[in-house]
Amino acid sequence: MNGKITSIEKDRPNAVLGYVLKNKDKCNGINLAHALTISLNSPRPPPASHLSKVTSLLPSIPLKPRQTAIVYHALSKLHGGAPEFKNVLLEHLLPRLTPEFLDKLNPQELVMLVSSFSNAFPSNHNLSPPSPLPVLTPVHDFFSRIPPLLPPSTLNPRTISTLLHSFSTINHPLTPPSTTSFISSLITNLTHSPTSNPHDLTLSLHSSTNMCDRSKSLNPPTTSLFQKITSLTPSTYSLLDVNQLIASYGIGRFDDFKFLQDLYKIANENIRNENVEVIGNGLWTAARLYVGLECDDLEYIQEYVETGVEVLRGRVDEVLEDEQVCANFVWSVTVLERRDEGTKEIVRRIFKELEDKEVKKAHLHQLYQAYCLCDCGVEVSPAFEKRMEKEWRREKERAKKSSNRHMELSKVLKLMRIAHTNEYEDDIDVSILLTPSGGDSGSVGFTKSLIKPLTGVSRPPPGRKIALEFDGPDHFTRTTQRSLGHTVLKYRLLTSLGYAVVRVPYYVWDRIPFWASMERQRYLQRLLKTEEVVRFSEVDRSEYTPLGKSKSGRAEQSSRFD
Repeated sequence: MNGKITSIEKDRPNAVLGYVLKNKDKCNGINLAHALTISLNSPRPPPASHLSKVTSLLPSIPLKPRQTAIVYHALSKLHGGAPEFKNVLLEHLLPRLTPEFLDKLNPQELVMLVSSFSNAFPSNHNLSPPSPLPVLTPVHDFFSRIPPLLPPSTLNPRTISTLLHSFSTINHPLTPPSTTSFISSLITNLTHSPTSNPHDLTLSLHSSTNMCDRSKSLNPPTTSLFQKITSLTPSTYSLLDVNQLIASYGIGRFDDFKFLQDLYKIANENIRNENVEVIGNGLWTAARLYVGLECDDLEYIQEYVETGVEVLRGRVDEVLEDEQVCANFVWSVTVLERRDEGTKEIVRRIFKELEDKEVKKAHLHQLYQAYCLCDCGVEVSPAFEKRMEKEWRREKERAKKSSNRHMELSKVLKLMRIAHTNEYEDDIDVSILLTPSGGDSGSVGFTKSLIKPLTGVSRPPPGRKIALEFDGPDHFTRTTQRSLGHTVLKYRLLTSLGYAVVRVPYYVWDRIPFWASMERQRYLQRLLKTEEVVRFSEVDRSEYTPLGKSKSGRAEQSSRFD
């Protein structure tokens, strides 16, 4: 039968799987592995009905360990999203993955099995309902056994890059926390490998940046990998790698703009022939890093934005077919404040197209931000507006990563007797309302017992709402502390809601020792400009007066906090 499969492959590779199904009584593990490998490499995928029938055959065909890895890996790439494949994976494959079974596989075959799970349960796969526990327990057990079987020092760069890709794409709850140190070792070994090629480096960087949000301990090895990549000339990378590196810049908050400029220069040469998804990712990175038209020395990035918007306007039907491209486009043009009439028309069409579709939650979040701020004359139904707002609020009501610092701000404000609320309804860290008389207004305002009205200083007017925002590392690029696009957009939204936004950057706040409460009060006193005097005791107080002007006209720096 294998000889017949080979002869069919020469003339009609797409017919191989059909032949196997017609002769399923004669089919063995070798035949099935051979047929699926041919189908995987075929320019046209086999019909879904064929794949469903093959999936149903799996429990009845004896497979050796190597055949098991090949068959499940191929099927996961061809049919991984199908419910019947997930069921076979969980009910038939997982019970077979005993220590004795796994010991019979070489590293490449083990990675194939890992990849099978990541293809079947990608990060956008919903594990509930029903309860994810029946899934979590055996998959957790399988992944916890992988690190000892695959010592990073014994793996070649291609195997490492494939493994990193699998860990980055699988649904996060399915991987145990113990794998973090293993992933870190994989990145480190790849970075120092003398045989790693540009494609392996590029794929691995994209994977590792996606995982940094799960664990901050992956940031140092990811930064080292990025530095190795930028040590090579941009022309070393293929166009595919260039586009993936551009996306990695946005995800990873990297700010080596000279190298990024060179990448965009290469991308510009082929942008009119590129697919809309790649162009959408390029626009998203420019918006994420907030590279506006006012930025100097970034002409290739700005050229890409100009051309990219023009190309997508001309291929709007393709854009409307891809929900991710739609969300990226409207979010990007909103951040970059593209308000020409052609762009506004596409934005209106996108909202109209998505209104009646089952849009993913992450995209609803992007769309709501754009809807509030794009100024494109978008009209949507009340039901769709409610869906977008509901998802935006759900996202913003999650536990904030820097909540400890938010509470530190709150404690300092309490010491200063400034009434405030830790408010999340409008995605605000700390909310303050200044009252005309300085009286205690309960949950908002500021008490007058230790505060004198500020004189001679430009201060927020009475009744003005202040949003005191703590900006952690995720609000900035990695080394130059440039504000990111999502942060800029958030503050535009708060301003539109009537708030005066006051930002507390982590790189200033963290320099003040946690035990130096007086120093922190002085810092907020100067930042908020709401108090002239803060008393710490009967004899110790902090006074704030306007800074004088030097002969050059600049404000005199009388304090390290000014």
